[in-house]
Amino acid sequence: MKHVEFEFESAPDNETKLCKGIPDINSLFEEFSLRVNVLKTNPHMKNFFEKLYEIEKTVKTVIEILIDFTILQRNWLYLNGIFSRSEINKQLNNEVKQFTNLDLIFKYTMKGIVQAP
Repeated sequence: MKHVEFEFESAPDNETKLCKGIPDINSLFEEFSLRVNVLKTNPHMKNFFEKLYEIEKTVKTVIEILIDFTILQRNWLYLNGIFSRSEINKQLNNEVKQFTNLDLIFKYTMKGIVQAP
């Protein structure tokens, strides 16, 4: 498996960093998962089946996390575009407060990811 590194780009607010290239990273892990599956069918790998099963389980978990993280970023971008408008702030005061709390958590999490990917 190649060394995988996250790349970051600025969000439209120029304050938050977002991970880019997640679909490419996801493709690498899916390809790796296919290779593990092929190895599991090899009769010479019988002694390593439990280790291959652990690797397969870990890779599937990483793929699920990457998919969920992509959805999270996409939803944050969508909602940030809505709640950054001043006319929305006047109409949906409670929802704006809820989004502001989640926005702080998201930005804090992204700063942590940027510092230690």
